[in-house]
Amino acid sequence: MFVLEIGPTLSNSRGAIVPDALKLDFREFHRAIDLYSKVSKRDFADIINKRVVNIAYIAMRKTPAAPAKRIGNDLMRKVKGRGRKGKGRPPIVALMIASGSEKAGLKAKPKPGLYGVKMREEIEKVIKRRVRTRAYIKSGFLRAVRDVEPQIKGRAKRRPRNVKKFSKAPGKGKAARPVLKPFGEIFNYAANATKIAGPALQAAINADSKDMVKYASKVLANRAKAMSA
Repeated sequence: MFVLEIGPTLSNSRGAIVPDALKLDFREFHRAIDLYSKVSKRDFADIINKRVVNIAYIAMRKTPAAPAKRIGNDLMRKVKGRGRKGKGRPPIVALMIASGSEKAGLKAKPKPGLYGVKMREEIEKVIKRRVRTRAYIKSGFLRAVRDVEPQIKGRAKRRPRNVKKFSKAPGKGKAARPVLKPFGEIFNYAANATKIAGPALQAAINADSKDMVKYASKVLANRAKAMSA
């Protein structure tokens, strides 16, 4: 779960809302938006809203949605060290289930003593929860895109691919208003969103920064060419 503020000055996720730190580097982004704002014809609130949509959209695409087979293979890896006599080494997911680990989605409810068919059934449930969690996080970014997109002048609605729809997506977007220091927000309420989507958010911020610099450089080059003609 996190709330990410996007604005013209240093922006951090709110510590009061985010349970574990979401550390993102905005230095290049703020240099880029400063340059972009000097050549863009949009007002600052519109610029911020465009950034919010771009970052949420790219983060949605880059949030990993690992297939069930890969998740299953990772969870079925054997624990390190020697196993119990006559039992061999159990898979990692079996220890998660037995201990009630939150990583298994059990909310600290231990389930010791499961073997055979019952343990296989629990393992399948854990794998399905892992797959659904990643899809759920991606849908939260989509909600942010849909909330802010209508506020951007002259922008066509994007059609995302490979994003599962949920009846209630775990996120939202807040558009920037035309005030002295406008900022927009990306909300994602999904469990583990900070850990799973953190790298995708940083990649999205970096990609949008490069896009702004590329656009600004092109505009400045055209202006210089026109002046020298």
